[in-house]
Amino acid sequence: IYLISLFSLLPYFKEQKNSNHKIIFNEAFKFGFINQSGAILHLLSFRASYFLLKQYAGENVLGVFSNGVSIVESIWLVSMSISMVQYGKIVNTQDNEFSKRLTINLTKFSMLISIVALAVLFFLPNSFFQFIFGKGFSEIHTVILYLIPGVFFLNSHLIVGHYFSGIGKYQVNTYGIVCGFLVTAIMLLIFRSNFGIVQAGITCSL
Repeated sequence: IYLISLFSLLPYFKEQKNSNHKIIFNEAFKFGFINQSGAILHLLSFRASYFLLKQYAGENVLGVFSNGVSIVESIWLVSMSISMVQYGKIVNTQDNEFSKRLTINLTKFSMLISIVALAVLFFLPNSFFQFIFGKGFSEIHTVILYLIPGVFFLNSHLIVGHYFSGIGKYQVNTYGIVCGFLVTAIMLLIFRSNFGIVQAGITCSL
C-alpha cells in the first residue's frame, strides 16, 4: 500500500518544481523521529513492569495485573476522543490564545470526567471483580487502586500533549516521556528483588 501510494504521488512532486522537497523531507523525518521515539519510550514505560512481574511473580499474577491495567486504561477513551477533536482544531488555526483556552477548558472537562469514572472503580467492591473474572482475580481491585493516580494525571497529559503536538512542539512531549521512562527505570531497579502487584502499580503510576 505504501509503494502504491508513493508512486501515485510522484506526478504531484514533479509538478511542484519550485518546492524544496529536501527541506520538506528533512522536516517530516525530524518531527516523525521525535514523535515516534517518544511513543516507543511511552510504551516501554507502560509495559516494562510486565516483564519483571512475569519473572518474579509468575504468569498468573501478570494476568491479574494486566486485566486491572486494561480496566483502568479504558478511562482514557474519553480523553483520547477529546484530544483528537482538539488536535484538529489547533492545527487549523493560527490563534494561539484560542488554542490555549481550548486546551485548558478541555483539560478541566477531561479531569472532571476521569474523577467520576475513577471514583466508580475505586468504590466497586472486590466481589464485583471476582464475579466478573473469577476467584483467581481477587487482587484486581488492588491493581486499580495503585494505578488510579497515574491514570488521573495521564488524562490531563493526553489533552495538554496534543496542544504541543498541534503547535509543532513534539519535543516537549518527548522530554516529558523521557523523564517518565527514567523514573520507571529507577523504580524497577529499586523493586527488582521484591516485585509484585503493588510494586508494579506504584511504578506504573509514577
